[in-house]
Amino acid sequence: MIINIDKLFILLITCFAFIQFTAAIIRKDSFIENLVPFDSDGSGSKTFTNKVDHFNSFNKNTFDQRFYYNNLYYKTGGPVFLFFGGQFGQSNYWTTGSYLEISQLAQYHNALILHLEHRYYGQSIPTADLSTSNLKYLTSRQALADAAEFIKAFNKNTDIATLPAETKWVTFGSSYGASLSAWMRQMYPELVYASVASSPPLTAIVDFSQALTNVQQTLKAYDPNCSKNLTAGLAKVRELIKTAEGRNQIKIGFNMCDDWSKLSNDDISVFWNGLFQQYLTVVTYSLINILSYRSDFTIPNMCDYFTTANQTPLENLYLVTSWYRSLEPDGMKCLNVSYAQSIQYLSQTAAGTDFSDVRARFYQSCTEFGHFQTTDANTQFWGDVLNINFLIKQCGDVFGSTITNTTIYSAVQKTNTYYGGASGFRGTRTIVINGGNDPWRSLSLLTPTNGQNFAILTPNEGQSAEMYEAIDEADGDSIALRQTRQVIANKLKEWVGSA
Repeated sequence: MIINIDKLFILLITCFAFIQFTAAIIRKDSFIENLVPFDSDGSGSKTFTNKVDHFNSFNKNTFDQRFYYNNLYYKTGGPVFLFFGGQFGQSNYWTTGSYLEISQLAQYHNALILHLEHRYYGQSIPTADLSTSNLKYLTSRQALADAAEFIKAFNKNTDIATLPAETKWVTFGSSYGASLSAWMRQMYPELVYASVASSPPLTAIVDFSQALTNVQQTLKAYDPNCSKNLTAGLAKVRELIKTAEGRNQIKIGFNMCDDWSKLSNDDISVFWNGLFQQYLTVVTYSLINILSYRSDFTIPNMCDYFTTANQTPLENLYLVTSWYRSLEPDGMKCLNVSYAQSIQYLSQTAAGTDFSDVRARFYQSCTEFGHFQTTDANTQFWGDVLNINFLIKQCGDVFGSTITNTTIYSAVQKTNTYYGGASGFRGTRTIVINGGNDPWRSLSLLTPTNGQNFAILTPNEGQSAEMYEAIDEADGDSIALRQTRQVIANKLKEWVGSA
């Protein structure tokens, strides 16, 4: 299980680096009756028949939505912990890991754990394929409505578990799933009693240049020499890229698959995007206790190349890229920077392929959230080589000419108007946690917006660090991370009650 998650997670990160982030219809009239009962006293996965379109009463189409469960800790009267799946296919990781934060809390509160896969990801596909016309049903609003129907069905179905009428539902999530967790409490307070949201980007923004600025600040704070030498290496690449001889040197140094002399400006932008995403990925997940992010994909390991290796900054840049690729599950033999291939991958509409999750995530970027990471801040560190117009162009090239600069900015504005963004978040009994090193923290709730939501910033930690297994050894979790977990536990005791 762990190995598969590792491969999937890094596959998605790798695809995003090249593209910016780098199932047949099941028609049934009823969704409540088709909820499959649990096996007694255990954990596993089932499907729930949900509506394709919650906002059109004339559309009677339904689809099978996958969910995972664990009722090993549940006792009658305990709460239900609902974990929101995010932007890729899910597994039983969050329901079976007894050492994870959600499981530790569930054991204390005698809670039932449920984990709902997001529509259009993994095996929860509402339409025959992921063509642009079918993806109109892929929205966060539909996803929240999915969860609402799911909760209402559970509350009505007494064959699954003994859920008293006063059962409290608490939502959980990480990253985009955390946004859904927080928004669920805000938009459906009659169904959800409380929310724990780990690193949620609550604000939609088209040009998220602040992400790379945050990476720069984190690396500089860790070691000024690391930041200084990386800056010098990137500056040297920008200089070499101007001449044919320099481009050939770059091709050899980065072991690129393509003939650099034949690359278009779009290909060059893909190169820069892929290069920057390496540093964004490492800083975002450095040292979180899952898979290789604890031991391999770390800021210390990356900065070692820039502070201890007896090489030039440019040579160190080459070495970091080689190191990064060597840690990927299938280790790419050469660096592919073809814009045409990126668009080809993203244009695949078949459901259930390696790239269908990536296509779905990219669609949500183009139609709801933006979150495009650019260098439009034009810092000395990154330069000005990856602009928003290139990233917006990808949306139209993948999904068609109806998606334009105008539609993307309009969609992002509508998202913020609907949910309120971070500054206008209206949820109560909500805990929002962010890591001080997470570049995405700028889009999250860092200051409470009312007296009943709470913001925790854990210094020097990556995204959702508190959600993973605690490490009690001397060289394990920081004091701040342990304190964050304790604050969450105490707040849930206050809201949900003691076991």
